[in-house]
Amino acid sequence: MRVLVADDHSLFLEGITLILRSVFERVEITQVQSWPEVHKLLYRQPHWDLLLLDLFMPTRSHWEQELDAISAMLSQDANVCVVSASCDPQHIQTVFKAGIRGYLPKTSNLQELKTALQKVSSGQIYIPEQCWQTQKIKSSIKITNRQQEILNLVASGKSNKQIANSLGLTEGTIKRHMYNIFQIFNVANRVEAIDYARNIGILSKWG
Repeated sequence: MRVLVADDHSLFLEGITLILRSVFERVEITQVQSWPEVHKLLYRQPHWDLLLLDLFMPTRSHWEQELDAISAMLSQDANVCVVSASCDPQHIQTVFKAGIRGYLPKTSNLQELKTALQKVSSGQIYIPEQCWQTQKIKSSIKITNRQQEILNLVASGKSNKQIANSLGLTEGTIKRHMYNIFQIFNVANRVEAIDYARNIGILSKWG
């Protein structure tokens, strides 16, 4: 497993390296300390299993522009997690709009960090509870009432056919709604969609 860790604090780099080695059996870790170094390394070696990126590293431009450029260089299935001292809702919204899979505040405890690493490395979405409970994060995810209804039924374990029968719709219509939900959440399947919806708190209590 190849991991790129980018942070301008040497102590954090060493700490996260030790944690990575405790979570994954075989891991090759590369450390950099600025956005230009990230760009340079990705240009030479574009294929990584996991990237952990700090937002506020030395940069030639704003971190949002750096993140957009990084996202454009990576494949759709790239596993990227931002690890930042900030839990600003605007920062988190911007990160996920760029297609990043995880956001982890540096105030997180060891178990949260390990959970984030395991989820993001396997292609899942990760937002810690202290972040997704913020209403601004929830309100940034726009789905229709019908999509919400279908999502709740998917979370209860119903198949597309069962949902279609329950709502008086065709199975093809349910599939189209699910495809749209995947696009909105930037996920690849039903399991990831439910996991993401639970993380951001938009499932009903029975979902």
